Amino acid sequence: MKIIIDEALPQRTAGWLRDHGIDAQHVIELDMRGASDETIIAHAVQQNAAIATLDSDFHTHLARTQATEPSVIRLRVESINYILAGQLLLKVLQDAADDLAQGVAISVNNKRMRVRRLPLEG
Repeated sequence: MKIIIDEALPQRTAGWLRDHGIDAQHVIELDMRGASDETIIAHAVQQNAAIATLDSDFHTHLARTQATEPSVIRLRVESINYILAGQLLLKVLQDAADDLAQGVAISVNNKRMRVRRLPLEG
């Protein structure tokens, strides 16, 4: 599964994930600094990639548009560093691989993961 790391997460997260065998790119590496959520979503759909973010806006966009893709993983951890972000994302990518391929919105923190199938209800 490819994953695009949103700007709010540390750029080094993408490199950490690549070091662990994940096809990951940060939006800065994609020359998408400051891109709108819609632009990032369109790129993720085109690349068949999931999005990782700290931002609730992506889930809101999925609900508003009744989208069935891309899968979005929202990390709900304050003051997150790239290692913790990478560890959480790696766990989600391993534990929810089948769900991610089907289209889901995932919220995750240090203790639990919530998975909701797309499309989301408004």
